[in-house]
Amino acid sequence: MASLTNSGFLTNWEWHRAAVGGKDMILRRTSALEFLELFSGYIHENSIDVYAKHRGEFDDINYCMIDTFEGIDYFKQAFYARR
Repeated sequence: MASLTNSGFLTNWEWHRAAVGGKDMILRRTSALEFLELFSGYIHENSIDVYAKHRGEFDDINYCMIDTFEGIDYFKQAFYARR
């Protein structure tokens, strides 16, 4: 099943929040840069890159399967509305 694409959102931050917020995943590669607003993303992008311990239900999320999040530098961001 396909997840949401960025075309329905004003920012990539909103898109990532809606697609993977609250799930046990870590954004990776371009998706992490987009979320942090360090890269504006690609036009009509429809995939998100994540580290995950378990494969999710969406076929347009690129799951990099790992056993543990140890050894990966990350921070937790609360998915509240932006100011």
